[in-house]
Amino acid sequence: MQLHNKMQSTSLKYNYKRMLCMVLVPVILSSFFAEDALASNSTLFAFHKEPNNRRLTKRSSRGQLLNSRRGSDDASESSDRYPGRSGGSKNSSQSPWIKYMQKFDIPRNHGSGIYVDLGGYESVGSKSYRMPVGKCPVVGKIIDLGNGADFPDPISSDDPSYRGLAFPETAVDSNIPTQPKTRGSSSASAAKLSPVSAKDLRRWGYEGNDVANCSEYASNLIPASDRSTKYRYPFVFDSDNQMCFILYSAIQYNQRNRYCDNDGSSEDGTSSLLCMKPYKSAEDAHLYYGSAKVDPDWEENCPMHPVRDAIFGKWSGGSCVAIAPAFQEYANSTEDCAAILFDNSATDLNIEAVNEDFNELKELTDGLKRLNMSKVANAIFSPLSNVAGTSRISRGVGMNWATYDKDSGMCALINETPNCLILNAGSIALTAIGSPLEYDTVNYPCHIDTNGYVEPRAKNTNKYLDVPFE
Repeated sequence: MQLHNKMQSTSLKYNYKRMLCMVLVPVILSSFFAEDALASNSTLFAFHKEPNNRRLTKRSSRGQLLNSRRGSDDASESSDRYPGRSGGSKNSSQSPWIKYMQKFDIPRNHGSGIYVDLGGYESVGSKSYRMPVGKCPVVGKIIDLGNGADFPDPISSDDPSYRGLAFPETAVDSNIPTQPKTRGSSSASAAKLSPVSAKDLRRWGYEGNDVANCSEYASNLIPASDRSTKYRYPFVFDSDNQMCFILYSAIQYNQRNRYCDNDGSSEDGTSSLLCMKPYKSAEDAHLYYGSAKVDPDWEENCPMHPVRDAIFGKWSGGSCVAIAPAFQEYANSTEDCAAILFDNSATDLNIEAVNEDFNELKELTDGLKRLNMSKVANAIFSPLSNVAGTSRISRGVGMNWATYDKDSGMCALINETPNCLILNAGSIALTAIGSPLEYDTVNYPCHIDTNGYVEPRAKNTNKYLDVPFE
């Protein structure tokens, strides 16, 4: 791979930017795919500023959740789709919680799916492709691959058991050496497409926090086949190793024998598409999954930390009234409750559909029938968008908040945007976006002077409450 630089003038605030044209080497997927399965001459453009085992078992099925909601989702989605714009009563406007609770408005601040984020689509050439567009990074989200590989691993391995979803670890050559302020000289062949260290991103002039820099770096990579495209790749940032991985594929969910198998082999026709599913676990809390559109101020504008001794509520009549749960399940810990919440959070795929209408799977089937390897490769690694508008877009609306009661072990999920908190010893208020770790909880904001209470509830008809958590 070679890398070519061009100088561009900018304002006095920034010296200049380098345009890096990266020519990707062919990626060998398996013996099933011919070399033309991935365009061997495809290129990427990157714009740089100059320097200034561990999986949890899924806790609850979406089918169970669908039955337990008893239609509450439809009502909550219609009332929550434009959160903050309804209920503009005097009591609401007088709430002391407005500023503090703004970050918990996930539909507004994130605006896309959490369990599966495919909330946007952009054209590359003549086709439209779905892509993640969430404005908040999701802590602890991993894509569990059926072949057992780690999803930040490169896709370049010939062995399916080691093939992940990230760009290959391919070094590139630069014909114009950089001159970072922190060093006296630099190598002309030091750059890599992915992974890239947080240190290198800062050295290249990225000025945000590490996650924001990784997102901005992802936003600077575009397919050179269409230099005007707005399509961007997702990323994952490893805070333990301080590494930024750019993911080659935006696919996050693919299940059922009709569509996939667990080794990614070529022997079963359409099942050669690898099985995968998102998970959230405490062991992966050092990973941040995000889009190229993450808010640079995500730490302030996104609900990244659970709140200790708190219950989510709605402001009404001068008090904070606890929101009745849409679904409840026993959990062994705060971390398990966070996993349950994530499994049932907003998604941009119709997971419950019996006959999923995934355009990329039709593309895959057509490609296999006609032995069109280019079409097969596109189907596997770039989810196609249905421009007719039938693709599910959640806009972040869903079951994204939960309260875990440490005394009873009850994990109560809600699908209404909360705008206040109630002080309740032993409870932890969680979001599907934030950290799953009880260790990361922040204290209840005792400086906010407020009243709060839990309304008496009708007899619960949720048949799953009598089943202990396993």
